[in-house]
Amino acid sequence: MKSQLKKIPLNLVFLIFVFILSVFYTFNAFKLSFGTFRSPGPGFIPRIVGVATCVVSCGLFISDYLKKSRPEADMDYPVKILLFIVCFIGYALIFKPVGYVISTVVFTFLLCLIMGNRIRSAAIISICTGIAFFLVFSLLAVPLPKGILG
Repeated sequence: MKSQLKKIPLNLVFLIFVFILSVFYTFNAFKLSFGTFRSPGPGFIPRIVGVATCVVSCGLFISDYLKKSRPEADMDYPVKILLFIVCFIGYALIFKPVGYVISTVVFTFLLCLIMGNRIRSAAIISICTGIAFFLVFSLLAVPLPKGILG
């Protein structure tokens, strides 16, 4: 009699991988000095990013698991991963010449579209993300490239 093991959808495998990677990242981020909110240390942003990535990847895993994702929806998952990689490379290439705000808005917009958001939602999310992170980095006095805006 054949084993009736249930095949794990590719998106859940990917989210498990992201979670494990983010736990490793967060563990190493906690080795760095946090500093204070007025004078952040080298571990300030990495700790925040690491914890946020752990929480988000765990939440997405639970959400996708509860949806009982359909196998036909997983067929385009490798394409999405490839598009993510292309977007990250593109973001790194245009970050300095175009500037932080514009490159971040475009990058976030493209990621939202890849994940299946509607154009209007993607635009709102990307503009809010770009502005919010710009304000956070400004409060922390982190210089960001102005690119074509400055």
